[in-house]
Amino acid sequence: MKVKVKAISDYYGPKFTASFREYFKELGITLKEDSDVFDEITKSALDEGTKTLVCLESNSIIGFVMYQEDIMKSKTAFFSERFVFLREVYIQKEYRNKGIGTELLSKVFQYCKEIGVSKILLTTKSAFEFYSNQGFYIDSSINAKNNMQVMIKDIN
Repeated sequence: MKVKVKAISDYYGPKFTASFREYFKELGITLKEDSDVFDEITKSALDEGTKTLVCLESNSIIGFVMYQEDIMKSKTAFFSERFVFLREVYIQKEYRNKGIGTELLSKVFQYCKEIGVSKILLTTKSAFEFYSNQGFYIDSSINAKNNMQVMIKDIN
């Protein structure tokens, strides 16, 4: 399968909005046509540095990953640690188990190495096996705002 991975910054394009709506539908969330979620995504990209990679086949988006650099600080701010937060990962059902998710994540892992970050964090309700196969492990010492389990990958 010939696929192309590229960075995007236009979250209003019809291909990305259709793919994101499909992703949310799988999560059981229906977005209204006039939803401001794409305004929120764009604001997050600008304010928080969220980056997005899409995977294309025949110029159609078949998957995407959204991620951003962040910092964990101790209560006194004496200690801090940079990490990358894997916000969203989505692959269309018919393209799963074909290496697309692995390819997208490999680009994020490379980004981490380039910026000198040694950890990636994510939360998930599903796909534990996929993330475990990518080297992530559950860390119950970290609490997430969404109350989901936190998984970590150490980047060497």
